[in-house]
Amino acid sequence: MKFAVILLAVFAIVTATGTFIENDYGNPVARAGIYNTWWFELLFLLISIGLINNIIKHKMWRLTKWSIFMFHISIIVILFGSALTRYFGYEGMMHVREGSKANTITTEEVYFSLSHGESTKQWKKRLSPITPSSFSHSLPTPQGKLSVQTADYIHWAARAPVAAPDGVPLIVLRISDKGKGGSFDTVMAPGDRETAGGMPIVFSASASERVDGIRIRVNEKGEVVILAREPMVGMNMSTQANTMVAANTETVMAAKTVFDTSVASLIVREFIPSGKIDYVPASEKTDLSALRLKISYKGESIEKTIYGSHTTVQNPQTVQIGGEQFRMGLGPIEKTLPFYIRLNDFIMGRYPGSNAPSSYESKVTVEDPRSEQYPYHIYMNHILIHDSYRFYQSSYDADELGTILSVARDPGKIPVYIGFFMMTLGFLLQPFSKGSRYNRSLAGLVVAVALGVGTIHAQNPPAVSVEHAEKFSKLIVHDIQGRFKPAHTLAEEVVLKLSRHTDLYGQNPSQVLLGMMARPDVWQEQPMIQLGHPGLGPLIGLPEGTKVATFSRFLTPDGRYILQEPSEEANRIKPAERSKLQNKLLKLDERVSIAYTVLQGAELRLFPVPGSSTEPYFSPGDKPASVDMLYYGKAMEIWTNYISAVKTGIETGNYTRADAWLQRLSAFQKENSGYSISDSRLALEIKMNELNLFYRLAPIYLLTGFGLMIFLFLNLVNPIVPVRIPLVLSWIFLLGAFTAHTAGLALRWNVAGHAPWSNGYESLVYISWATALSALIFGRSTPFVISSTSIMAGLALFVAHMSWMDPQVTTLVPVLKSYWLTIHVSVISGSYGFLALGTLLGFFTLILFVIRSPSRPRIDTSIRNLAIINEKTLMMGLALLSIGNILGAVWANESWGRYWSWDPKETWTFIAIMIYSVVLHLRFIPVLKSTFLFSASSVVAYASIIMTYFGVNFYLTGMHSYAAGDPVPIPAFVYYTLAVVAIAIGLAWRNSDARVPLASKNE
Repeated sequence: MKFAVILLAVFAIVTATGTFIENDYGNPVARAGIYNTWWFELLFLLISIGLINNIIKHKMWRLTKWSIFMFHISIIVILFGSALTRYFGYEGMMHVREGSKANTITTEEVYFSLSHGESTKQWKKRLSPITPSSFSHSLPTPQGKLSVQTADYIHWAARAPVAAPDGVPLIVLRISDKGKGGSFDTVMAPGDRETAGGMPIVFSASASERVDGIRIRVNEKGEVVILAREPMVGMNMSTQANTMVAANTETVMAAKTVFDTSVASLIVREFIPSGKIDYVPASEKTDLSALRLKISYKGESIEKTIYGSHTTVQNPQTVQIGGEQFRMGLGPIEKTLPFYIRLNDFIMGRYPGSNAPSSYESKVTVEDPRSEQYPYHIYMNHILIHDSYRFYQSSYDADELGTILSVARDPGKIPVYIGFFMMTLGFLLQPFSKGSRYNRSLAGLVVAVALGVGTIHAQNPPAVSVEHAEKFSKLIVHDIQGRFKPAHTLAEEVVLKLSRHTDLYGQNPSQVLLGMMARPDVWQEQPMIQLGHPGLGPLIGLPEGTKVATFSRFLTPDGRYILQEPSEEANRIKPAERSKLQNKLLKLDERVSIAYTVLQGAELRLFPVPGSSTEPYFSPGDKPASVDMLYYGKAMEIWTNYISAVKTGIETGNYTRADAWLQRLSAFQKENSGYSISDSRLALEIKMNELNLFYRLAPIYLLTGFGLMIFLFLNLVNPIVPVRIPLVLSWIFLLGAFTAHTAGLALRWNVAGHAPWSNGYESLVYISWATALSALIFGRSTPFVISSTSIMAGLALFVAHMSWMDPQVTTLVPVLKSYWLTIHVSVISGSYGFLALGTLLGFFTLILFVIRSPSRPRIDTSIRNLAIINEKTLMMGLALLSIGNILGAVWANESWGRYWSWDPKETWTFIAIMIYSVVLHLRFIPVLKSTFLFSASSVVAYASIIMTYFGVNFYLTGMHSYAAGDPVPIPAFVYYTLAVVAIAIGLAWRNSDARVPLASKNE
């Protein structure tokens, strides 16, 4: 057992290191340096051997241990299936344009290839800047053997053209790919090839070479000329003059002239008549790698540098040696499938009235010469399976005329799924086994649960009356994400976004929103925009450390936006490389933009577009092309008269005219819109906003927990202090808060239309709910459970309402629109509640150790009871965490064809499982069998959950970023918490020896 525990600890440390390597260097480097290494595979093998040894040693096959046996053997089954996938399966990407078909996939792995004539050899490579990259290979030919050995490897390389008298013509070309979007620069020599929008671009040495795409060469006059298979337009950037170029016609690529085709645009940035290409380390991360090779053939030796991409198909380069030509390549390769996928139509679904994607789908036809062709519809979570290949909707071209499909062939899927099922069943049925550490009364609950701020001080601006603002708040608006909601919700979101407060100057959000539109001249001078960083004030002429600014501060006297240039500069930097100041600057830019649109009245999408499914509502002053001027004029008449009436109402206090125009506006919506919210649902959402249940519940949970804890500790010191009445009151408060909490979740679910745990704020609210539920399950055993869970539930809600969390109800990105989301997130978030309870129980146990003495024998009994309950709690938390991770793996496999990708989020979840497994197995190692050590480790172990939930979301990069926010500074209370925990462990250790023996079964 000791060997297995050590292996688990080592595994957790190694994989944690991998997540930080991935953050700095990317997933391919983490794979090459850790996850795909032979020693990492050996670690898995040793873990399997350790499991088999423990199964035999503890005779787990006996009927009394059948659930434990099923769990442990399932790990071996999962590892076996994973090995099949690793060694016999492969993955790739297929790109298909509308009206075309494809039968090749680009591999995920990087290969080094050697070719001579018809002979080609390829070797899979795992190259990275943190591991040795040396290798040697050979290729036999009829005339001898070619030997290749690496001399140097540059992971992030840049091609640098260098003038050389004995060189070749070089061009620096900027290519804009209209299909994938974006531009890139490339240095090309004769024979080099690039691809854009599926069209090959070749720098040719010959005028006779025919290319099915674009050919560039240097003519006899030393000019760079271009020829394309289709007509082009040449635009001179200085004069803006356009020149039509016929298909298959050469024309000179004049300086500062962009040549535009249907799929790509090209411009020569530099031309070097005679030069050579050198490869140097890039100043920033690139998609280019370079290998410097020592090549020997027929007694001749040369050095040659070849390049390749980490993600695009390799472009083999020609090498002349010994009087013969060889081709060498680095990068992914293409594999040919025995059938074709034809893309008939790519469909981008958007939320009504917005650009936010709701779904993306590919309507394809499978053309297999071995069988009849048939149509199929591929979309997120709906995959095509053909000939043991699985096709998943992965991405799409920027012009929405092409699809990118993820392709997987996985021979290990069935064993892995069988192992998942066995592990889940073993966990769920463990409470029914003889000798289980759970009470039988909890068995049904295990299954059920598994499914389961300050004020801104300034002169108050004039306010809209509360009564009229309430009527305005019931208007239906349409946000940019495609959700219909009452103006009441939009107002709360705007005020919270701008100021991080729930009201301003004593006015509720609806008053603020309406007042900003009716009196923009007044509100633009009110300090209301939170800067968010002490260093942002000087950018707009305010002292460093200023927290709030007026909207007018962001404009120069001539109306120029001060933050335009710095925000554009920050946007050009890759997100992972931005500083904290730049991230805060972009968030400030967003807040200023919101303030501007509100002051202009453009934030409210109030007016329906009759008969439109893509533009249901539009805002004042933003006329859609599909709306005729008569209809638009009528809408603007209502709006301008309404705002004028509101302004009059603010000045006179008479809102009769404003009420009348508001009624006309509401009637106009109902008459012309095909989208509406029922009055009951509208009232329900407004009630949810007004109740603000989760914010109000935080102090109730905290006061309940801390109040009871005070009485409990006083009772331990002096038994005369009564605890019965405080305990009953605490139970009543906890039950009432939990009931309200449950109702709040149900209310938010109804309003959002999906399970309320799809972002950081919602999942914290759910974790708080699960923590309170654990109190109801375990609270009867000891009052310390009620106290600790109440505190933890309150802290979770408190953190959920901190400034960097966003409580906004949002639509779902396509990958989250799955029933797997509801199951996976609910289970895994529920586990956090139980593990949080274990943390507090462990901490309270440490406090009891601190005050433990021979004169207080009752404390030993409390320590024993808390340790037993803590162990049960951690076991339940670990079970839910493991099941949730399994469900997440199944979701990932059904969504994009890979149930494990070593993404930091899933990796840290796995690390947490390993850590808690170590904590729960400490009692099986005699030298570590200690109630004190178990309690202390249960407290420290929760750091892995905090890292999984917060650290990964805010400090590491990964594909779970759709549920994360911008990086935030580590709050000061984290350091204080660590200090308190360290002090508690140190003081408790002094009383943890055998001088005062515990009457405990764990000791």
